[in-house]
Amino acid sequence: MSMFTGMSHIHLKVRDTERAATFYRDGLGMTELMTKHDGKMVILGTPGVGDLLTISEGGIGADVDALGEPGDNGGIDHFGFGLADHGEFDAAVQHLVDAGATLLHVTELAPGWPTAFLRDPEGYAFQI
Repeated sequence: MSMFTGMSHIHLKVRDTERAATFYRDGLGMTELMTKHDGKMVILGTPGVGDLLTISEGGIGADVDALGEPGDNGGIDHFGFGLADHGEFDAAVQHLVDAGATLLHVTELAPGWPTAFLRDPEGYAFQI
Protein backbone atom coordinates (compact mmCIF):
# COMPACT_ATOMS: atom_id res chain seq x y z
CA MET A 1 0.00 0.00 0.00
CA SER A 2 1.33 3.42 -0.97
CA MET A 3 1.69 6.15 1.60
CA PHE A 4 0.75 8.67 -1.09
CA THR A 5 -2.71 9.54 -2.36
CA GLY A 6 -1.70 10.62 -5.87
CA MET A 7 -0.68 13.83 -7.51
CA SER A 8 -1.84 16.87 -5.56
CA HIS A 9 -1.29 19.62 -8.13
CA ILE A 10 0.64 21.01 -11.07
CA HIS A 11 2.27 24.40 -10.52
CA LEU A 12 3.01 26.70 -13.45
CA LYS A 13 5.11 29.85 -13.37
CA VAL A 14 3.31 32.54 -15.37
CA ARG A 15 3.98 36.10 -16.52
CA ASP A 16 0.51 37.40 -15.62
CA THR A 17 -1.43 35.58 -12.90
CA GLU A 18 -4.72 37.35 -13.63
CA ARG A 19 -4.57 36.54 -17.37
CA ALA A 20 -3.65 32.90 -16.72
CA ALA A 21 -6.37 32.45 -14.06
CA THR A 22 -8.95 33.98 -16.40
CA PHE A 23 -7.99 31.52 -19.14
CA TYR A 24 -8.26 28.47 -16.89
CA ARG A 25 -11.56 29.69 -15.40
CA ASP A 26 -13.20 30.76 -18.66
CA GLY A 27 -11.55 28.32 -21.03
CA LEU A 28 -11.52 25.13 -18.97
CA GLY A 29 -14.19 25.76 -16.35
CA MET A 30 -11.85 25.68 -13.36
CA THR A 31 -12.86 27.43 -10.15
CA GLU A 32 -10.61 29.84 -8.29
CA LEU A 33 -10.18 28.36 -4.81
CA MET A 34 -7.64 30.69 -3.24
CA THR A 35 -5.43 33.68 -3.96
CA LYS A 36 -2.18 34.13 -2.05
CA HIS A 37 0.94 36.30 -2.00
CA ASP A 38 -0.89 39.57 -2.80
CA GLY A 39 -2.58 38.05 -5.85
CA LYS A 40 0.64 36.70 -7.34
CA MET A 41 -0.43 33.09 -6.74
CA VAL A 42 -3.79 31.51 -7.57
CA ILE A 43 -5.02 28.00 -6.78
CA LEU A 44 -7.67 26.63 -9.16
CA GLY A 45 -9.64 23.40 -9.09
CA THR A 46 -11.88 21.40 -11.38
CA PRO A 47 -15.37 21.26 -9.81
CA GLY A 48 -16.33 17.79 -8.61
CA VAL A 49 -12.99 16.22 -9.52
CA GLY A 50 -10.29 17.33 -7.10
CA ASP A 51 -7.71 18.39 -9.70
CA LEU A 52 -5.62 21.36 -8.60
CA LEU A 53 -3.60 23.78 -10.69
CA THR A 54 -1.51 26.44 -9.00
CA ILE A 55 -0.07 29.38 -10.89
CA SER A 56 2.24 32.15 -9.74
CA GLU A 57 4.29 35.05 -10.98
CA GLY A 58 7.86 34.23 -10.01
CA GLY A 59 8.97 32.07 -7.12
CA ILE A 60 6.85 31.28 -4.08
CA GLY A 61 9.49 30.49 -1.52
CA ALA A 62 11.16 27.41 -2.97
CA ASP A 63 14.15 27.79 -5.29
CA VAL A 64 11.98 27.42 -8.39
CA ASP A 65 13.72 30.14 -10.40
CA ALA A 66 16.24 27.52 -11.51
CA LEU A 67 13.42 25.75 -13.37
CA GLY A 68 13.21 28.30 -16.16
CA GLU A 69 10.94 31.07 -17.27
CA PRO A 70 7.15 31.04 -17.63
CA GLY A 71 6.14 29.03 -20.68
CA ASP A 72 9.36 27.00 -20.69
CA ASN A 73 8.65 23.31 -20.43
CA GLY A 74 11.05 22.72 -17.55
CA GLY A 75 10.60 18.98 -18.06
CA ILE A 76 6.82 19.17 -18.55
CA ASP A 77 5.89 18.14 -22.08
CA HIS A 78 2.19 18.89 -21.64
CA PHE A 79 -0.72 18.23 -19.32
CA GLY A 80 -4.18 17.01 -20.23
CA PHE A 81 -7.82 17.81 -19.55
CA GLY A 82 -10.66 15.36 -20.05
CA LEU A 83 -13.65 16.27 -22.21
CA ALA A 84 -17.07 15.55 -20.71
CA ASP A 85 -18.72 14.87 -24.09
CA HIS A 86 -16.52 13.69 -26.97
CA GLY A 87 -19.31 14.75 -29.37
CA GLU A 88 -18.49 18.34 -28.42
CA PHE A 89 -14.82 18.04 -29.42
CA ASP A 90 -14.85 20.65 -32.21
CA ALA A 91 -16.87 23.09 -30.10
CA ALA A 92 -14.48 22.58 -27.17
CA VAL A 93 -11.44 23.32 -29.34
CA GLN A 94 -13.08 26.47 -30.69
CA HIS A 95 -14.09 27.53 -27.16
CA LEU A 96 -10.48 27.24 -26.00
CA VAL A 97 -9.16 29.19 -28.99
CA ASP A 98 -11.77 31.88 -28.32
CA ALA A 99 -10.59 31.96 -24.68
CA GLY A 100 -6.99 32.65 -25.77
CA ALA A 101 -5.40 29.28 -26.54
CA THR A 102 -3.36 28.62 -29.68
CA LEU A 103 -4.23 25.41 -31.52
CA LEU A 104 -1.09 23.38 -32.27
CA HIS A 105 -2.59 20.33 -33.95
CA VAL A 106 -5.46 17.86 -33.97
CA THR A 107 -4.96 14.12 -34.34
CA GLU A 108 -6.61 10.87 -33.30
CA LEU A 109 -5.54 8.73 -30.36
CA ALA A 110 -7.47 5.90 -32.00
CA PRO A 111 -10.03 5.81 -34.84
CA GLY A 112 -12.91 8.08 -33.86
CA TRP A 113 -11.15 9.40 -30.75
CA PRO A 114 -9.88 12.91 -31.57
CA THR A 115 -7.43 14.82 -29.47
CA ALA A 116 -6.03 18.33 -29.73
CA PHE A 117 -2.84 19.94 -28.51
CA LEU A 118 -2.98 23.63 -27.68
CA ARG A 119 -0.94 26.29 -25.88
CA ASP A 120 -2.39 28.44 -23.13
CA PRO A 121 -1.76 32.22 -23.22
CA GLU A 122 1.45 31.69 -21.21
CA GLY A 123 2.84 29.20 -23.73
CA TYR A 124 2.25 25.91 -21.86
CA ALA A 125 1.17 22.99 -24.03
CA PHE A 126 -1.90 21.05 -23.00
CA GLN A 127 -4.10 18.37 -24.50
CA ILE A 128 -7.84 17.73 -24.57
